[in-house]
Amino acid sequence: MGFNGSDDGVRGALIAYDAETGKEAWRFWTVPGDPSKPFETKALEMAAKTGQATDGGGSAAATCGTPITYDEATNQVIFGTAGVGVDYGEFRLIKATGDRLFGECIMAVNADTGEYAWYYQTGTEGVHSENNHIVMADFVIDGEKKRHVAMTVPKNGFFFVLDAKTGKLLSANLSSKRFGRLRLI
Repeated sequence: MGFNGSDDGVRGALIAYDAETGKEAWRFWTVPGDPSKPFETKALEMAAKTGQATDGGGSAAATCGTPITYDEATNQVIFGTAGVGVDYGEFRLIKATGDRLFGECIMAVNADTGEYAWYYQTGTEGVHSENNHIVMADFVIDGEKKRHVAMTVPKNGFFFVLDAKTGKLLSANLSSKRFGRLRLI
């Protein structure tokens, strides 16, 4: 499960619970926490190097209230995140600079462990692109081999097609001549 709260400066996370016991199985934080403490994962160490949002005690946002998709083919949970930082219009309460990983991203983690797999950032500083639902499909692109893909259209209007296993960008516009015709399998 994920949660919302990016306007309130919460620290975003995706959390898995054991269906039988209700106990937390794993938690994937989407932004680094208190900078005076060690990073929980290597992924957060990588994210911190790209410009973390801070209020003096930690990071804010990159929440993932929706969408969350389980992909059986890769055994990954693929989800979108909101932006990093807290912004009430003209009032910038917590400022984020740089690439702001893992805000405004499509991300994948291992469904069994919550271990980071990949990300693709769909937004840029100043152009917010909270992500919408993620659809999984198998495509043949230009008659080449079948590709298992994750597709989404964030609020920035681009239609992103990503390799579901690696997160590699395949297209940011279906009308691209590079990909020609796509055929759903």
